[in-house]
Amino acid sequence: MNIRVISFTRAGQNLSIKLKELLETEDSMVMTLYSKCRFWQYGAEEFILPWEEDMQTFAGQAFEKKEALVFIGACGIAVRSIAPFVQDKKTDPPVIVMDEKGDYVIPLLSSHLGGGEKLASRISGVMGARLISTTSSDVNHFFAVDTFAKENGLKISDMGKAKEVAAHVVDGKKCVIFLSEREFEVVGELPQGVEICFAKGDSFYMEKAQATVRLASDKEAISSHTEMGETVGVFISNKNGKEPKESLQLIPRNIILGVGCKKGKTSQELLALILYVLDLLELLPDSVKCIASIDLKKEEQGLLETAEFLNVPFVTFSARELERQKLSGNGEDFSESEFVQKVTGVSNVCERAAMAAGADMLLQKKVSYQGMTIAVGLQKGIIHFE
Repeated sequence: MNIRVISFTRAGQNLSIKLKELLETEDSMVMTLYSKCRFWQYGAEEFILPWEEDMQTFAGQAFEKKEALVFIGACGIAVRSIAPFVQDKKTDPPVIVMDEKGDYVIPLLSSHLGGGEKLASRISGVMGARLISTTSSDVNHFFAVDTFAKENGLKISDMGKAKEVAAHVVDGKKCVIFLSEREFEVVGELPQGVEICFAKGDSFYMEKAQATVRLASDKEAISSHTEMGETVGVFISNKNGKEPKESLQLIPRNIILGVGCKKGKTSQELLALILYVLDLLELLPDSVKCIASIDLKKEEQGLLETAEFLNVPFVTFSARELERQKLSGNGEDFSESEFVQKVTGVSNVCERAAMAAGADMLLQKKVSYQGMTIAVGLQKGIIHFE
């Protein structure tokens, strides 16, 4: 994380230097120190850059570069500096305020999604300062769905619903998190007021309950809890349109696409096939984690553009690496092709590439269409509770 720190007094300067020494050695953070103090020239030049322009320019640069901001000074200075640039909690960088004595640390902006609360907690920890949190979920130690999603790499499907979930939790309602036993393992201690409901086919059971609850469908499972009005549902799923209307869907990035193609295939052609196969499997494009292929295709423009469009990495593997892959369970084997073996040195590219990139199983074996092949893999995940 890149952090820009601004101080306004000699005491603030000294505090910023101490903060940099403590955080950069422990946390892989890059901190750039600035000062508007008139005493800057006396020995500070080795550590701190002078800032002579106005503070809104300073804050504007940080917002543009998505750098975290730490103000060592008055809250009023910070508020006036960032005011023109505050837009959306999903994109605004975290803003932290400290007093020049280092007694208090206040996460001012983007405390959850932006990581401000976590950064403020780290600062208060290394500095021995008191963390001042003003959000209701933090003050009362309630489950914060936006922080939970960010820390587990889950995309919030609907920020409006996320706000509703947060409001219900703060209002004292229990949060039930529904997820697939096949796809996830849960580790850590559940927060107060949170329960896990695992799905296994059409059966559900509550982690904290001894008896198994059997229901006909995912929607009935959610409704059985939410209709009582005492709980709120959060549904962790890569499926398209499968969450009930009253629940919030969190989308995991756990789908790995193995792709092979003839030279010169365009991104439009590749995307059309990918989206078609994902739609058949009722999978959301947002759940794709990466695209994988053989290293012979590492410069294939169509594949590079497809990965860029989906905003995912494009990874490649040698024929030898692909040949070493195995399918787990049920005595399954990869689809074989003598032609592919002759051209690439391995009998199958797409299925083996998906497994090489981290898939634990194939949801869809090779689909071929007009010189393109695609296989869809699933990577099991771990849901962490701190």
